[in-house]
Amino acid sequence: MVSKSYPHHLPLPPSLTKRRGLFWGNMRSHFWYVKLPRNKIALFQWIVGSYDGLAQFRTVDRFQAIVELMVPPGNEEDVKALIKALREEWNLPLNLYFDRLDVT
Repeated sequence: MVSKSYPHHLPLPPSLTKRRGLFWGNMRSHFWYVKLPRNKIALFQWIVGSYDGLAQFRTVDRFQAIVELMVPPGNEEDVKALIKALREEWNLPLNLYFDRLDVT
């Protein structure tokens, strides 16, 4: 199990990435960050989880409403399309970031 104190700017050792399901052959999953309204975190998690294998979800900061998506290779366009559709349907700001430093 990966410690919560493990620095995000360092790559995970291969043994840990294989155990966490974040490693596909020679390809690694992408870590994307979404900032959304706090009252939509649970619904967003339920929607992402309903698409089996689309992405893994983790709440990074519940107060600033920042979530991390671990997107496997090949699912990038599908995740972008889902976020775009939710942004339009909810008519709320749903911002996608490709680097954790850009979120704050």
